[in-house]
Amino acid sequence: MSNRWPSVALETIADLSGGYAFKSEEYAPSGRFVLRTLNIGEDGRINRDQAVYIPVSACAPYTRFELRANDILFVMVGATLGKTGVVTEGDLPALLNQNMWRVRAISGKINERFLAYAFKCSASSGLAGASGSARLFVRRHDYRRLAIPLPPKVYQDSIASVLGCLDDKIDLNRRTNQTLEAMARAIFKDWFVDFGPTRAKMEGEVPYLAPKIWALFPDKLGEEGRPTGWAEGPLSALFSIIGGARQKHL
Repeated sequence: MSNRWPSVALETIADLSGGYAFKSEEYAPSGRFVLRTLNIGEDGRINRDQAVYIPVSACAPYTRFELRANDILFVMVGATLGKTGVVTEGDLPALLNQNMWRVRAISGKINERFLAYAFKCSASSGLAGASGSARLFVRRHDYRRLAIPLPPKVYQDSIASVLGCLDDKIDLNRRTNQTLEAMARAIFKDWFVDFGPTRAKMEGEVPYLAPKIWALFPDKLGEEGRPTGWAEGPLSALFSIIGGARQKHL
């Protein structure tokens, strides 16, 4: 961020609030997603790893902890102190768990996406003041006074647009890769675990693969439940496996 731009205290352009210490006995298999620190990836994107939920019928007391798109998350205590994340529409609806702050732009004060980039650049400067004997933490009061660069609105919008487009493209590519990986796993399971093409042939079903690929699968299963002619064997029967040599320093 340019040092020619004036800086303002975070509290003048954004609201900073904490999450709620949900109890594990409240969790349910479905409902409103409870966003915990482990759900913020190293890239700042939100994931559903080990996701937990609060039943929708029990969410009324927690409306103040509901998240919105473009909310910035900041881990303020523990081993992942300083980790930041940004909430997207695809992450919602969600509730904010403890050990994090939610930074939300005040309407009309700053471009929301610009604030996300500016906060991420500035947030590490406040970590020098972390304290605590068992677990390091930072104080909310100190971060309310965190200096955030505030260029003219036209620059905020331009920066947010360019960086936002790049982030959106990265996210789209990531989701596409996840879809392709899921498709590859499904194909592998059908061909080599369930033996779908062979079972389809045995039942007289219409071929669902290209003719050259369809012809590679046997017409029936053997006594061991595998396609006839197929066998199990060690990888070493197909190719050799060698390790790399440790280089000596001259």
